[in-house]
Amino acid sequence: MSESIRRPPRKSVVGRPRPGQYLLAGFVSGFLAGVALIALTSWYSSYHGFPELMPFRYVASLAQGPTGIPTHTLWIGMAVHSVLSALLGLVFAIFTSWIRSASLVALAGLVFGAAVYIVDFQILARVVTQFSAFRTVDQPFMASVHLVFGAVLAVLVLLGARRDAGLRPYYATETERRTEV
Repeated sequence: MSESIRRPPRKSVVGRPRPGQYLLAGFVSGFLAGVALIALTSWYSSYHGFPELMPFRYVASLAQGPTGIPTHTLWIGMAVHSVLSALLGLVFAIFTSWIRSASLVALAGLVFGAAVYIVDFQILARVVTQFSAFRTVDQPFMASVHLVFGAVLAVLVLLGARRDAGLRPYYATETERRTEV
C-alpha cells in the first residue's frame, strides 16, 4: 500500500483518564460537593431561625453520639463531614470511572446523591443510635440537598478527571463520532 493512500490510525473519540485522575478528582470533588451541601443546610438552618452551625452538630453526633460535647462539636462536625464527603466522592469516582458519557455520569450523580440520602436519613437513622438526630431534620429539604450534592459531585468529577479526555455527549450518534475523527 502506498503512503498517499494509507489512512492515519484512528484516534479514540472518547478518551479515558488514568485511574489516579479519577481517585484524586473524586476525593477533591467529594470534599467540594460536601462544602456545597453544608453551605445549603447552614443557610436553611439560619433562614428558619436556628443557628447557622446547627448542621455541624448533627454531623458531629456521628462521632460523639446523640449527646456530644458542645465545645468541640463544631470542629468534630466539620472534620467528620469533610472526611465522609471526600470518601463518598472517591467511591463515586470509582463507580463511574467506566462510564464514557457525561450525561450518564450526571445521572449517576443524582442517583448517588439519592442513595446517600436514603442510606443515611432513612435506613441508618432508624437503626444506628448515632444517626438518630437525622430523623429530626426537614426530610424533603435534605433529600433535595443530597440531590444537589450528587449533581455537584458529578460535575466536579467530570471537570477534574475528564477535562482532557475528549468526552462526547451521550446523544452523539455513531455517525457524528466517525465524522469527528
